[in-house]
Amino acid sequence: MSGRAQFPTLGRPWLEAIKLQTSRDPGRAAACQGLPECLALQPTAALTVGNIGQALLSRFPRVVLDYAHNRMIVFPGPATDKPFEERRSFGLTLLADAKDLHLFRVTAVGNDSPAERAGFLKDDVIASVDDRQARSISMAQLREILAADGTKHRFTVARKTQPVSFTVEIETAPISTIR
Repeated sequence: MSGRAQFPTLGRPWLEAIKLQTSRDPGRAAACQGLPECLALQPTAALTVGNIGQALLSRFPRVVLDYAHNRMIVFPGPATDKPFEERRSFGLTLLADAKDLHLFRVTAVGNDSPAERAGFLKDDVIASVDDRQARSISMAQLREILAADGTKHRFTVARKTQPVSFTVEIETAPISTIR
């Protein structure tokens, strides 16, 4: 085996900027000395911003943050080689506005997205969902509604000066298909 770890599902752009050392390397990497199947991730100069989130870290049963050496050591588990699922979206970009953050303004609608097909337009303001006034809904609740594939909801939006109501069957699409 070469001196690089063979984790094909971890081939994300951020990984290209990380120096990899594994316990399987010839001579065993110093970071993994005495540890079985260890992967040490150490940022290089090319990796200066960003974060590694729960979707990635949940694939490793054990994670060690070695602050003294500016590195993270992860131990591969059964889920390490699973392909990542692509994020999905309804296709709306919303801004929570006003002092209480309960005015939901549509700032963008993805071309050919489920949101566009449902009838949403840029600059719509969501007034209610299923007869619940927007002021009683949080952004987190609205995101849950817009992510629940197959559910039907009645939206009322303020469009310019007119209220417009329509029923929407929530459908999400892979984000790579939304422009």
